[in-house]
Amino acid sequence: MSGDVVVVGGGLVGLAAAWRIAGHGGRVTVVERDAPVRFTSRAAAAMIAPVGYREPADDAFLRLRLDAQREWTPFAAELVEQTGIDPAYRRIGSLVAATDKDGLARVVALREFHAELGIESSLVDAAGAARLEPELRGALGGLQVPGEGCVDPEAAGRALVAGIHARGGTVWSGAGVAELCGDATRISGVRLVDGSVLAADVVLVAAGAASCALPGVPESARFPLRAVKGQSVLVADRPGDPLVRTVLRAGINVVPRGDGRLMIAGTVEDGAAPGDRNTVLGAYQVLQRAIAAVPALAGCDVDTWCVGQRPVAPDDAPVLGPSGVPGLWWSTGHSYYGILLSALTGRLVADALAGDAAATVRIGQFTVDRFAAGAPRYTSLDHDRHA
Repeated sequence: MSGDVVVVGGGLVGLAAAWRIAGHGGRVTVVERDAPVRFTSRAAAAMIAPVGYREPADDAFLRLRLDAQREWTPFAAELVEQTGIDPAYRRIGSLVAATDKDGLARVVALREFHAELGIESSLVDAAGAARLEPELRGALGGLQVPGEGCVDPEAAGRALVAGIHARGGTVWSGAGVAELCGDATRISGVRLVDGSVLAADVVLVAAGAASCALPGVPESARFPLRAVKGQSVLVADRPGDPLVRTVLRAGINVVPRGDGRLMIAGTVEDGAAPGDRNTVLGAYQVLQRAIAAVPALAGCDVDTWCVGQRPVAPDDAPVLGPSGVPGLWWSTGHSYYGILLSALTGRLVADALAGDAAATVRIGQFTVDRFAAGAPRYTSLDHDRHA
């Protein structure tokens, strides 16, 4: 594509889209109020695991997540080839642990659903769970899913920034957006908090939970988007003898980052006040659940406390593509699946901007007009959410 594109938001969703846009020849600038992958992306469990509960097998959002999992292998390989930076995507498998009869029933149902979808998984008993995760306590059994994995969002962010620069794009840190420029007839760029203006043929808003709250977003383009706060903690793993070996879901998500750290994620605080600070209650909830599942975590050193705001639309599914106002596009609302979806939605949005017909049709299932049209919900909000 030709033309200037400003991407608002330097999380993994925005960076992946910018990298792909630059690959199409677009002149792309990412503006981020803080530093790339500093906020919600860093706080994510970053599980590349698309199915955690039963839902309609022909659901468009489910299919998007399944395709997003497959996207990560070529996406990570291309990043490494171009930049030499490993995003630490690894298919280490997952264990969904069950600690009571209800939990066992859930993993049995999940195994049946996996079979319908052609996903490899197998039930394990208590001994099998212990073989997979020797430090796990209280598991009566569980479900092993060997094809699932995880990624390090910080490493992936570094690779994407390098890739954007290699393709002639720009990533600005500390560049908060004061307002979008234009009106309900057209958006023509952004004004930054320092007063400078970046003109653009397209402004792609990938600002997470803050997307619809940006000043200058025309009322006709807005849609319901709420923030669901998540608090997490990164801890140092045990050297030479990892405490957790799989993507572990055991009442809390414990995920190896691949660099000697474990991510323990996280709280689900719907209706929490906006902010980027951890709370005593959030820290307690995260650590209490983690230590109950893996008591040896109590001896780990804390590396970093993290917090984010998941952007959640009424049906949990992302909002992609044209806003209805010329010059303004969305890539937001990725809810509990932002890291999983980022590689695929980045490519689809970039391809659609470049005029690709198939990508245009695909993102057409997730455009903002579905809310005005009263389209059916993609998923139930009562599910085993992923960070």
